[in-house]
Amino acid sequence: MDMVKRAATAGGTLWRVWWAMGAFGPDAIVQRAWGLETWLGARYARRAGARFIYMVAHEEDTRPPAWRRFHWRRALYARGLRAADRIIAQTQEQIEALRRHWGREAVLIRSLQPPPAGAPLPDKRGVLWVGRAVGFKRPERFLDVAERLPQLPFVMVMNATHERDYSQRMAARARRLPNMTFIDRVPYDRIMDYFERARLFIGTSAAEGFPNTYLQAFRAWTPVLSLSVDPDRIIQDRGLGFVAGNDIEALIAEVARRYDDAQWRLEAGRRAAAYLAEHHDPERIAEQWRRLLEGLR
Repeated sequence: MDMVKRAATAGGTLWRVWWAMGAFGPDAIVQRAWGLETWLGARYARRAGARFIYMVAHEEDTRPPAWRRFHWRRALYARGLRAADRIIAQTQEQIEALRRHWGREAVLIRSLQPPPAGAPLPDKRGVLWVGRAVGFKRPERFLDVAERLPQLPFVMVMNATHERDYSQRMAARARRLPNMTFIDRVPYDRIMDYFERARLFIGTSAAEGFPNTYLQAFRAWTPVLSLSVDPDRIIQDRGLGFVAGNDIEALIAEVARRYDDAQWRLEAGRRAAAYLAEHHDPERIAEQWRRLLEGLR
């Protein structure tokens, strides 16, 4: 569906999007994240005799069907989701929500991430945030933490988005902080350098699917301190960091408490790396996909 999205983004009409799928002639279509593409993918698959697989990308993808009826795109998404041959979820919570709200079963296939390094870097420094400048990721909350802890160094990697005014406000505020290193973009093949050097990673999103940034932090033996999001309670139950329950004061206190606690960071980082190796190994995920696709023949 990447080719389909490019056609649509380039101003293509529905027939151009349809043509893009037809030009490829797939046996199966895998589409991720709710939108018009969900309906298009499902409809094309039905017409062409292909299989349609939908992948949940965010919590909002699993919300009750009534939520979708207030907008025509949401209504078409609902039709596409109901027509999917298989639905892929990233967490057990998503599976339960799909069953409860949509009456659909989903298959758990987690996001993949290369295996963790053999050991953490010995000279880690700084508190890291990585993400896009969109409202639900709440970068302003990370800036709140940095303002309250001027004695600690913070690093923010924030990609600008279509929310231009918001992006500019967040960037300007970050650049004013003397203890903040602000970077507006880092290539994907370089971003792990930042995770590996950080002592702590902070997540501030109000909701997510399963953040890839968490997996990147685990890969670097870096504990995750989350303001709210904890998919399947893995951080809290497995001791991979800290979850503040949407309490910014609790998050600030935990950052101050753990920044110089080398023993806690090492133990939490070791558990995070072990979790990643057990549940997100690329070979294991690839085998799950192979079995799923073969089962659709």
